[in-house]
Amino acid sequence: MKTEIHASRIARFAQEQFSKVLLVSQGKSVTVDDVLRHLHKAGIRCYVAGGAVRDWLDGKYANDIDISLDENIAKVKNTLMDIIPDLDLFVLDELKAFGAFKLGTSGGIDIDFNILRSISATEGKYLYDTTFYAVDSLKDDVALRDFSFNAIYWDVPSEKLHDPTGNGIEDLFSRTIRIVTHEAILASNYKTSLRIAKFLMRGFVANEETQSYLLEHIDTDISNLGCERVANWLHCQILDKKESVDHFANSVEPLCKTSQAKEILKQARASICQGAPKCRQHVTI
Repeated sequence: MKTEIHASRIARFAQEQFSKVLLVSQGKSVTVDDVLRHLHKAGIRCYVAGGAVRDWLDGKYANDIDISLDENIAKVKNTLMDIIPDLDLFVLDELKAFGAFKLGTSGGIDIDFNILRSISATEGKYLYDTTFYAVDSLKDDVALRDFSFNAIYWDVPSEKLHDPTGNGIEDLFSRTIRIVTHEAILASNYKTSLRIAKFLMRGFVANEETQSYLLEHIDTDISNLGCERVANWLHCQILDKKESVDHFANSVEPLCKTSQAKEILKQARASICQGAPKCRQHVTI
């Protein structure tokens, strides 16, 4: 019953945000709903995932919409050209190896398309050396997401809510940060600790495993990223989401044990305050 209530809440937000104009192609307005309906008609399954589902469940509008697909990106783009003949003009970013691209216009609402992925594609390789292929399993895809509350999926045509970990919805409402990422992916991703800190700043609480991960990795993650990439992350993930870079940095600095990590954070923070270039439109993975 609770799942049905949550799905009803999501449907209300989705209906409103899907009706918004995504882009204007050759004089014709194309809405988010037009895109999703066309993909569904072509037999491509679409799930809203990540931040949009989290925000809708939380009673908030989403800044952008993440769509997970069970079909390869080349076919998705070819299908969309039926209704957006000049599609390439509206692709803001693309990561072909990850099966991901961002569609929209700078400054407007946009869609991050991502294939459903599986850890099996890595075959023991480094994350960024892997070329992923589309799968149809939500459980497989969870292993490449960060936290349980970002691994909730909403099936667009059926309006069904899926919580593969069994913890996502409960963790969202209890404000609990629980890592669900496969350990092989964690070893290749230096931004997980920053993302934990971001949600801590928002009032979430890390469970014991997540807190241990944060304290163990925050220094090496910041050091491995370096000043430029930390500054870009701060701009994209904190400043552009109307949150305080100073607040974030002040909450992270006490967690750092090494002078190197503290200095990188300090320099990155200063570059933002001095007006570092706005981050480019990028697709999230």
